[in-house]
Amino acid sequence: MGDLIAPGQTYYEKTVAYIAGIVADLPGVGRVWDYHPFSNDYDQVLDLYNFYPTLDEQGAIRAFTIDREGIPATDSGGTVHQRTHQYVARYYWAVDVERGSKKRFQIMVDNILDRFKSDIWLNNNALDTAPLTVPVIGEVEFLGTLCHRAEMRFNVIDHDG
Repeated sequence: MGDLIAPGQTYYEKTVAYIAGIVADLPGVGRVWDYHPFSNDYDQVLDLYNFYPTLDEQGAIRAFTIDREGIPATDSGGTVHQRTHQYVARYYWAVDVERGSKKRFQIMVDNILDRFKSDIWLNNNALDTAPLTVPVIGEVEFLGTLCHRAEMRFNVIDHDG
């Protein structure tokens, strides 16, 4: 696996950048971050999550973020160890009843799932992957705005040694 990673780039950086790329070119997906951005300034953090579909539309929260939550390792024998990187992607979309945002959000979640289904090896960056699961779909208040939210979980297995 090491030869797939650019010099100075960690496995984590390579993987989240590729995952973000899978999602980023979906029309209307919103802002895509290969991490979960934060700021001490409310207006600044709101701007990180706001998406402006066209120049004449008001911005609204629509963002996809990726976090890694754990890296349990298993011994595969000898000097080779497998590491299971546990990722969670969260997708937020401001509720807009007049424009049918719930239906549009659900369609976008399906589109994201299709992207992962068509590239389960993450462009050969993974030894193995578990299917992308979506254990949470619902509404949540996010940055003071009612938003649709989907939480997508997946494991990516690599090895060292």
